[in-house]
Amino acid sequence: MDWLDEPDLHKLTSLALLELDILFTEHNIHHRWRKLKKRKQSKEESGVFGVPLESLIERDRNLLPDSLLETSVPLVFYKLVWQLERHGLQQEGILRVPGHRSQTEQLRQTLNTNFYSWPSHVDAALRNATPNDVAALVKTFLRELPRPLLTHTYMPAFYKTHRIEDMGERVLALTMLILLLPSPHRDTLHALLELCARVVTHEAENKMSLYNVAMIMAPNLFLPNHQRSKLNLRSEDKEQQLHHEMTYANVTTQLTQAMIKYRDVLWTVPHRLVAQIRRQYQAEALKQHNYTPMRRLLLSRKSKETIQRPIENEVDYQEGVLRVSAPQFNKTNYPVKLNSRMTAGDLLTRFIEELTLLPENPRRVEGRRELQYKRVAIGNGSPPSTTLSQNTSTPHYLSCLLTGSLKNTVQQHALHEIGGNIGDRRLDPNAKLLAIYQDNPNAEFVVKCHHKGGQISRRNS
Repeated sequence: MDWLDEPDLHKLTSLALLELDILFTEHNIHHRWRKLKKRKQSKEESGVFGVPLESLIERDRNLLPDSLLETSVPLVFYKLVWQLERHGLQQEGILRVPGHRSQTEQLRQTLNTNFYSWPSHVDAALRNATPNDVAALVKTFLRELPRPLLTHTYMPAFYKTHRIEDMGERVLALTMLILLLPSPHRDTLHALLELCARVVTHEAENKMSLYNVAMIMAPNLFLPNHQRSKLNLRSEDKEQQLHHEMTYANVTTQLTQAMIKYRDVLWTVPHRLVAQIRRQYQAEALKQHNYTPMRRLLLSRKSKETIQRPIENEVDYQEGVLRVSAPQFNKTNYPVKLNSRMTAGDLLTRFIEELTLLPENPRRVEGRRELQYKRVAIGNGSPPSTTLSQNTSTPHYLSCLLTGSLKNTVQQHALHEIGGNIGDRRLDPNAKLLAIYQDNPNAEFVVKCHHKGGQISRRNS
């Protein structure tokens, strides 16, 4: 999901299927998990429309090694969404009003032909396109995917979640299904839902409510022709077929509406599943410490707390001191005193806020003692130090501080929990750091960039 790396997510596959089976059984939902055979590639894939997401991402990484995308979202889809968010959110009827047919087709052809060979031409074409034309291509891109965004394998299960009346349990079922999606589909779905949410936030200008946006986007997620193939209607009764199609449209609109509304919850792995991952890592750590079979047997009879891996820095743990590293700021293992209220977002905000006061930073206003941004209270916790080395005025350092307002800068960085009893977990800004530290005292806590020119890993989320 958005907060765990791929190896950790892979560990959750069987647990997610088990959760779904339990939920479906409790609500008398019958479902068979079928894996479709991979279709053979009939011809060499070209262009960017009608191409599998996996192929596009592989092409992005082969041809654009310096791509800014750290998640598995095709660059073409990212550019379409970015252009729409920049210029189309306040356009009345955005997503609903169709683009100009000939201009949309011309833009599509430009992207298909020149996306990788002539990127500057593509960027110019996108800048000159109307928001409605770009929105039309977003929907076209989704409809023409050889493998739907929700996949043929899981789309029927997504649809059946509407039979779970309790919204909390329905959202849980959707979360488990999203866990099962291939990472390119999961990440692209997340980008789409974020776009839809941003459109809704400008409802006063664009007249697009949550329901309106969901109604427009649902056919691009739950393909109508996919449902028709499942109806098995032997009769030519058009009225019956119309009833099925109207029901399908209504249900898929409700599900799309829920996915947009609860998108943050859907991309947060439940705590009990994260705990399962931690236990797996702890078990692996025990094996690596040359425990004899008899010793492992004795340890297994003790409580879970006593079989955890020994704490490497007992003093820090007892004092509630977390050590944070930020290589892009030349910071390593800086101690931060935690309290029960401090969140990952609090720490990041104060960290970046303090950095903007350095004399080396060109954004600092001479002679001004206070920042132009309001400080966010951290409680009684100690803020990160502002004492950095003289080498902080590097291109990476400056790019981190020149990404816009304080809010944008904080949003484009994240605190990661790495190692210990987890692989790599990107922490939610609202995550309580003390609780996480107590769960994983041997982890490293690292600030990572999520912006242009930053020092990022290819797969952080």
